[in-house]
Amino acid sequence: MIIVFTTLPSFMHAESLASKLLEAKLAACCSILRIERSMYRWKGSIHKESELLLMIKTRKALYPKLEALIKKNHPNSCPEIIGIPASKVSKEYKKWAYSETA
Repeated sequence: MIIVFTTLPSFMHAESLASKLLEAKLAACCSILRIERSMYRWKGSIHKESELLLMIKTRKALYPKLEALIKKNHPNSCPEIIGIPASKVSKEYKKWAYSETA
């Protein structure tokens, strides 16, 4: 399994992207978390934004398709997409997650 993170500017964007990932069976579960403040450098200036973090649980093999769907549907030109292997996952959760993904 892998956990993929992407940030979005609004709840509407986060919910829409999560729905698309679930409908395409590229994710078993998506959690939307509020980020109080993100600070980053973009095109030479420092930005401070409130964002939402979409935490996506999926199969490692689905990452390329998942990344493509995020890029196609993300409002930012350079979306944050970070995948982290989940090395410790309960057997029951992993079985369920695999049954819900393509």
